[in-house]
Parts: sequence; structure tokens; C-alpha cells
Amino acid sequence: MFLDSDDMLFPHTVERLTKEINRSMSDVAASKIWNDYGNGGGRELSADNKTFLHGKIFRVSYLKSNNITFPPLRTNEDLSFNLMAIENTQKVQLVQEVLYLFRYEKSSITRSTTEKNLYVHSFDYITANYYAAKFLEVHNHMTYQIAANALATYNYYQLGLNLGLNPSEELKEQIRYLLKLPLTQEVLNEPQKIVQTLQSIKNFTVIGNNIYYYKQTFYDWLKEFTDESSNN
Repeated sequence: MFLDSDDMLFPHTVERLTKEINRSMSDVAASKIWNDYGNGGGRELSADNKTFLHGKIFRVSYLKSNNITFPPLRTNEDLSFNLMAIENTQKVQLVQEVLYLFRYEKSSITRSTTEKNLYVHSFDYITANYYAAKFLEVHNHMTYQIAANALATYNYYQLGLNLGLNPSEELKEQIRYLLKLPLTQEVLNEPQKIVQTLQSIKNFTVIGNNIYYYKQTFYDWLKEFTDESSNN
């Protein structure tokens, strides 16, 4: 179980999750989360979210036997760990109760809108999904979540370019790998799914008080990383 220093467990959280993971003989047990905005507001996050490590308990023997560890990243390492741990097993017990209070901290490295933190966050998202995808491919548990995240790397790549980052060849190869995955190709070969993807993507992102306009359209980006001739 993972607990941030400024968060809070509800009474009997550990007992409740331990009971559920043992009763169901699961590898992971996950509860709902209350995302506290600190101003009297907040929202409930579902137990099946794959972004937050919070509100979850993992069977240590399962993690060790599958060599599930955190990648060497400053941000989004929890996303990678979650994808590896949850997508690799069908033994996930969802507990439909709020057992964890997550405090939304604007100054944290993943929430801060300073350009310094955005530098780190933008390309780390891509690498985090790459680590998870490589792991799941080896274990034959590739899922559509990875395919969806592969297409979402467009947003993070464009943010990095806008911030003046110079993507390494290694990062570009990670994107090519994610886009060439069979499930990603399956999504890209279905026109309706591409339309849905394009409808969900804007040519800019708003972070804090700043608007970051993208340097490439989704199709231009896709062509850059899927056109074989561009790799030579």
C-alpha cells in the first residue's frame, strides 16, 4: 500500500482491503478515492482507476514473482506501475467504498504548472507507458488501455515540443513502438475509433493561465511516427 504524506486513510482501510484481497484470493484490491480539492470541494474517483496508486493494496508475492517494479522516472512512475500490476492479472478485487482521501496539492511535481515541472512531466508520460507496454508484451497481457494511452502520447509530445524540449531518438523509438503495437494498429484501422480519437483531441492544451498550441496535427504526428521512410 502507498500513502502520500499529506493524504489520509479512512478508519479500517488497511483492515478492509486486507480482508478483501485475502477473501477473494486476489493479487490487487482497490477502493474508491475521495479527491479533496481543499476548498470544500472534491470528487469521488472509481475503484477501477488505473492512474492512482492510492487506495490499493498489492499482494507482495505477486509483485515479486512478476518482477513488477517502478521505472526510473521522476513523474508518472505510478502510472507505469499500476498498468503493469493491474493489467497483468484478472485477479483484481474492487471495493466499492471510499477508503482513501487524496489531497490535491497544486505545488506537487505532477500538479504544478511551472514550466520546470511540465518539462519533466510531458515526456515522462510517454516513457512510463513504454515501460508498461514492454512488460505487458512479455507477459502476453497487452490491453486496449495501452493502445488508448499510446494515442494520448500525442498530447504530451506536443506539449514537450511547445516547451522547447528536444526529443531524443530513444523517446521517438518509444513512440514508434507504442504505435506499432497490434492493438494500437487495430484502433488506427477502425475509422470510427479514429474519429472518436480526433474529436477528443484539441490543437492546444490549457495549463494554469497558459495556452500551449500544438506544432503538429494528430495526422501529421501519426505520419511522422508510422511512416517507415521517416525512420531511415
